[in-house]
Amino acid sequence: GMNRSSTVHLLLSLALGVSLVMATTVGSVAIPWGAIVSVILAKVTGLTTMAPVADQQAYDAIVMHLRLPRVLLAGLVGGGLA
Repeated sequence: GMNRSSTVHLLLSLALGVSLVMATTVGSVAIPWGAIVSVILAKVTGLTTMAPVADQQAYDAIVMHLRLPRVLLAGLVGGGLA
């Protein structure tokens, strides 16, 4: 079985992942969280997870070039301050 610290670590890691996706949805262009997950999974695994939507290329550019770098940098700065 998992001990208490492993469980806490797992839950906090899941919370971090969810908060990263949620933070990536925030911006002047409304991008559904499912499209963000699809873009990230496509970049990481090379697989497309959903049928392409009309704005998929725009979402891809916004997520990969603007929002994800901003969110990851904020996470690194926060981790550095902790």
